[in-house]
Amino acid sequence: EFAKMKKIYKSVEDSEAIREACGMDVCALAYARCALWYMEMGDEDNAVKQCEFVIRMLDNLQITDTKEMHAILTPIIAILGEKQTYRVNKLYEDRVVKLVCGSVPLFVRNARIVLAMNNDLNGMEDEVDWVLSRDNTELRTADQFYTSLGLSANTTAAEACLVLLQRSGSEEISRTLVLDKGLGFAMLASEKMMENDHVISSVANAKNQYVLTALKTVANKMEHRPSRLLQSMTSMNDLDIKARENRRTSLSLQLKTKTPLPHELLLRHDTAAFVGLTHHSLASVFANALSEEPRRKWKRIYILYASDSLVDNFKPLSEVNCDTCQDGKGETDGFRHMRQTSQSELSNLLTDRVEDLRFYEITHHSGFFGAWFGWRSPGGYIHVSPSIWGVDVKECPSQNYIWELEQQPSHDYNAYKRGIENLLSGATPYAIPLDISSF
Repeated sequence: EFAKMKKIYKSVEDSEAIREACGMDVCALAYARCALWYMEMGDEDNAVKQCEFVIRMLDNLQITDTKEMHAILTPIIAILGEKQTYRVNKLYEDRVVKLVCGSVPLFVRNARIVLAMNNDLNGMEDEVDWVLSRDNTELRTADQFYTSLGLSANTTAAEACLVLLQRSGSEEISRTLVLDKGLGFAMLASEKMMENDHVISSVANAKNQYVLTALKTVANKMEHRPSRLLQSMTSMNDLDIKARENRRTSLSLQLKTKTPLPHELLLRHDTAAFVGLTHHSLASVFANALSEEPRRKWKRIYILYASDSLVDNFKPLSEVNCDTCQDGKGETDGFRHMRQTSQSELSNLLTDRVEDLRFYEITHHSGFFGAWFGWRSPGGYIHVSPSIWGVDVKECPSQNYIWELEQQPSHDYNAYKRGIENLLSGATPYAIPLDISSF
């Protein structure tokens, strides 16, 4: 039958007409299903060959609909996803993700997490927020269609939780919530695997059982007892309500009692800004982050130094009024040397790892130092230490401000957020950009 179909269907000539008549190119989808049928019969060699046939045909289809292309690629992902992860990830990015207009369908976002996380660890914090969000819910009737193509969308959602658990360093409360949600997705997928007492797809069922078993293994290692709601829930909404309540209370308490290390914050966020006197230890903080994730890259890093004219404002009183201390010029030269060393180290370390790396010199009004991590969105973290007259900057107290998930940022958080944005503004009177090529 497949040989007959190949003689009749010409993708270049027929794809558009079939799409107009049926809503999608069902012939192209049938070609993809053939790969799955081979796999269901245990013929992996022909399944892979059929996948290659479909991949070569994609250029002829001129598909512009995200859902249609996702459906055609679903059997390909089910068969090649684990053995050719980089290639399948790139194929999905080029053929599906780039077609998205407006909001990203939830099954596309979850598939992207699974495929991308097997190749790249960046952007993990944002994905944890996504998998725990109310928008990330189960597919019902539509999921039987994807299951018939070899991969349940609910299984993919469960696997997105799994890969985040395996690779993330999120707080314990986040891990338990992600784990419960992953188990919920996998259990719902299991319920929908049968039709008329038969498994819809043995390939889809095997994948779901693998993910469910892996999630249970994580639960055992964490000594975590899954939420009781998992035993009685009828939809992910049941679990989401409890998860949001737990996350709002428990995560809030934990963030206030546990201060993350600077390099941990760098691993969580793609954007950061630092305001300091010399930043003499900042390069070592980035080095610590890179020792844990050697492939780590950032989108935006901004580093701001106090100018020479402001250095005297931060001297301890004992040095300001000391008759036997060396003159101010000598100490300023020392600060300048540490600053230049820092600029050189950071420039060499980060130039190829940061998309937008900038250095600034603060020339006016520097009353405190601090670090801003992902401050423009929920989950942002701001650490500030105000300067106190005559007190060594190392002894000045500090405060941490957090934009907690699913909440509005506090008044204090917004004030410091506006402050760093003012410093980074092109119209700012307080700081000037430095030429990185001169370091």
